[in-house]
Amino acid sequence: MQAPSSEVFHVSGSTQFNVRTPALDLRLMVPSRPARDIEVHRHDDAHLVLVLHGNYQTSAAHDGALHAGAPMLVMNPPRTEHVDCFASDQVLPLARFYSLTLSAQAWLSISRTLDLPAVPTAIEGAQAIHTAAYWSKSAESGFDMEGALLTALAPFCRDTATRAKYSARWVVQVKKFLHDWVLDGYAPVRMAEVAVRFGVHPVYLARAFRSHTGLSPSQYVRTVQLDKAAALLMHTRKLLTDIAMECLFFDQAHLTHSFRAAYGLSPSAFRAQKLQ
Repeated sequence: MQAPSSEVFHVSGSTQFNVRTPALDLRLMVPSRPARDIEVHRHDDAHLVLVLHGNYQTSAAHDGALHAGAPMLVMNPPRTEHVDCFASDQVLPLARFYSLTLSAQAWLSISRTLDLPAVPTAIEGAQAIHTAAYWSKSAESGFDMEGALLTALAPFCRDTATRAKYSARWVVQVKKFLHDWVLDGYAPVRMAEVAVRFGVHPVYLARAFRSHTGLSPSQYVRTVQLDKAAALLMHTRKLLTDIAMECLFFDQAHLTHSFRAAYGLSPSAFRAQKLQ
């Protein structure tokens, strides 16, 4: 987690919370530009806006009337051009929203797998409230970025149902595959590719896995990564950069952040404590 900032970003506002990977950039933000200062503009990257508090106005397609002040989730594909903003009478410091930006490669991968709208689309009601609750809870316990993305995109998918019914035994097979993937040290796990391998929709994979294990697939992968990292720290003298690579973290900083969130210690402090 990073400290609040007001750095330049493609969505206007001060950043209160920020988690990044090479594929995703998620921020909890407070809007800073009044409606009168917002002109027609374009976003080159795909991103989602999840409004927690405040009256947000959007030109995105939606079913029925949107209710002022209600939680709202807006999906903007790449190159979206709009004047979306908080209403002119909104007290900006009281408003809060999440912005989740996808890299070009991440959008290409996810849109290849999910049947998503090609135009900006907004939803509210139970689905937006569920996503807001999931993201807020996840922010307190260590953000599951892929889980956050799939949770947010699921309501926009035009075909999230899978006709076949899979048992707990099938989830066990998925768990073993993910576990072995991390232990064998392959490339980072991409859930969309795992879903293709098992012949199911990625959203169904996430839901079925969570239903049977209580964790999203990404959260489970993280537990295996941390278990492996802890074992290597305790039983080898490998450098942290090598451990990060072997455990499929993006880099040493990613390992350190994840490890500290789980254990309350940096990897180096954990190793020193265990080797005393």
